[in-house]
Formats: sequence, C-alpha cells, structure tokens
Amino acid sequence: MEEYIDLNDWNKITSLGGNYKWVITSASDAQRGNYEVGIIQVIDPTLSLEELSLIDTWIDDGNINDGNVLVIGAGSVVYFIVET
Repeated sequence: MEEYIDLNDWNKITSLGGNYKWVITSASDAQRGNYEVGIIQVIDPTLSLEELSLIDTWIDDGNINDGNVLVIGAGSVVYFIVET
C-alpha cells in the first residue's frame, strides 16, 4: 500500500475519525481458489451509523452488513481490497 497511501497518513486521524490499520489475510472460493485479501480497517470511527450507511451507499452496496464496506464490532469499518 506504500505506493497508494503515504506512510505518514497511517498515523493521522481519518476522515471517518479513528485511525487506519492494514491487514492481509488469506481467502478462497470456488471461482478463484486461494488468494490474499488486503483489508483497510478504520479503528474507532466517530461517524454515526447513519453516516457510515450513506458512505456505504456511495461506494458499495448500501448494506453495512455485507459487501466491500462493513461495519463490524467495536465500531470498526472495514473496506476489502482484493488482489486477483
């Protein structure tokens, strides 16, 4: 992610509030087999669920419980970026 996001930005407060976290994990499915998924996570955003839902509508499927933008426990927002 270094070529896309300045390393100094990872320590700044995000536009959603909170801070960024980068995670890489393994995944698999019938179509692609095994692959890695890069996840950008925002820890402790300060926006309301209504505001986060609106953002999800703009950039994903409008449902914060599935798709590429998820709101999960402890107020974290996750955006999945899949490398194929």
